[in-house]
Amino acid sequence: MLVQIPQLLSADQVAHIRGQLAATNWVDGKATAGSQSAGAKNNLQVPEDAIAQANLPMDRVMLRRYASGHMLYLGDTAEAFADDVRTLIRDATR
Repeated sequence: MLVQIPQLLSADQVAHIRGQLAATNWVDGKATAGSQSAGAKNNLQVPEDAIAQANLPMDRVMLRRYASGHMLYLGDTAEAFADDVRTLIRDATR
C-alpha cells in the first residue's frame, strides 16, 4: 500500500534521501525475516541502522514494525498503521 502525503518532504530533502539510498550497502532481506518467511523471502533492503546514519529529517520520518509484517490488514495491525499514518500527516502539517 502506498500512501501519498503532499509536501511531506522538500525537493532538497528528497534529493538527500535518494542520495543516501544510492550510497547504501543494501543487505539480504532474510536478515529481518522470521523462521517461516526466511525460505521464501528474496529481496534486498536497507540495513536497519541506515535510518539513524542517514542524517534524515527525523521530524519527517517514522519507522515502525507491525506484528503482521507487510500484511497490514491482519489483526490489530490495520488500526495501528492507520493511527501512525494519521500521526505522520498531522505532524507534517504543523
